[in-house]
Amino acid sequence: SSASELKIHCTPEGIRFHCFMKYYTEEMKVSWYQRESKISSSEKMKIGGTDEFAWLQISEPTEKDKGKYTFEIYDVKTSYKRTVDLSGQAFDEAFAEFQRLKAAAFAEK
Repeated sequence: SSASELKIHCTPEGIRFHCFMKYYTEEMKVSWYQRESKISSSEKMKIGGTDEFAWLQISEPTEKDKGKYTFEIYDVKTSYKRTVDLSGQAFDEAFAEFQRLKAAAFAEK
């Protein structure tokens, strides 16, 4: 396959999902979904990446951000999907880590 599993990574700004890609061409399209709804990049949900790496960051996450997230990469011939479930213990742990990092970053200022 051309994409790794989605990983959860916390930052002082929020919770980030990232996925490594073996290759990426200009013909390929990338989409992110939360519970089947396509996500558009915004202040709350930032989407970015490079040729080898794609990410979605949820800024200042709340309970409303729980749920299943899907990363899809596709071209005319193939499509790959990777999913991560940000609910239950996964959300609790990520949210606690985000709060800890945010507090530490604030303390450094």
